[in-house]
Amino acid sequence: FLDPLCDLTSQYFQTFTSLVYPCRAYYSPRPVDGMLILAFSPLASESQRERWQQGIERLTQLGAIELSQDRLEKPDFRLITDDRPYFAGNIRSVLSLSQIGTMALILGSVLCVATGITVILCLRSLYRNAATGPNSWGLIGVSFLVGANFVTLEHACVIQLFRQMYVYYDALVAGIIGFLVLTGIGSLLLRPRWLPWIVLLAACSQALWLGWLYAEPNFWVGLLLLPSVLVTGALFPRIFDIAGPGRLQVFAMDAVGAAAGALVSFFLPMVLGFYLFSMIAAGLLLVTATTATIFLRRVHAAV
Repeated sequence: FLDPLCDLTSQYFQTFTSLVYPCRAYYSPRPVDGMLILAFSPLASESQRERWQQGIERLTQLGAIELSQDRLEKPDFRLITDDRPYFAGNIRSVLSLSQIGTMALILGSVLCVATGITVILCLRSLYRNAATGPNSWGLIGVSFLVGANFVTLEHACVIQLFRQMYVYYDALVAGIIGFLVLTGIGSLLLRPRWLPWIVLLAACSQALWLGWLYAEPNFWVGLLLLPSVLVTGALFPRIFDIAGPGRLQVFAMDAVGAAAGALVSFFLPMVLGFYLFSMIAAGLLLVTATTATIFLRRVHAAV
């Protein structure tokens, strides 16, 4: 149903074949309409190959139909690279760039309207308490950036794990849990006076991370994100503490910013690739952390 022309099936089949893995693809009309791809290790023993052959014969008896080489080998085949696994190769035959752009435009328009309404409502409420709280526009802008940075950096961490684990669900679960734990530690342990120095450390570690992201593709390179994650966890409680009567507005703008970060994290890796998205996530962190540090200093100076 989702792959009537075998574009996705062909993508997997030709990828395995190009990696010297013996591969077969089957169409199974019963009990559900679906495709089955079998890839075998070229290092398997003779006894293992015999068991595979028995399993293949059993599949045929159950009604599975083997797809021919002519149907599976596409002349315009392109390998899916590690940098762009979501939107590359023959997947473009199923999901086009224009469709992605249309979805992004629709969701972005809805988000812009929601953001505008939220900003207006927050400003109206903040202006009533302008004498007892920090600058309204500054509070709204910083809260928005903090929310956007949180989700964007979280997704960058998930992608970092995904590049090592190759199972997106596992990377998603481990990445989110680890990110929440580390941001919680950052919110508890980092003191306000340490923030500028931790931000500087995060900037240096981000530069190293981007430089080694593909030069040294191993798990330990991901640890360079640790200062950035700790800074991200420390920002929200600091903004919340100085917001005074505007704390509800901080929550509202943080949520809108998180929605914007989710939108960016969904579409940009798909279209631009992991590396450019990682650069954007690193840049957003530095902008957010620098802006929040300056804002906090000005608020404390005015007290």
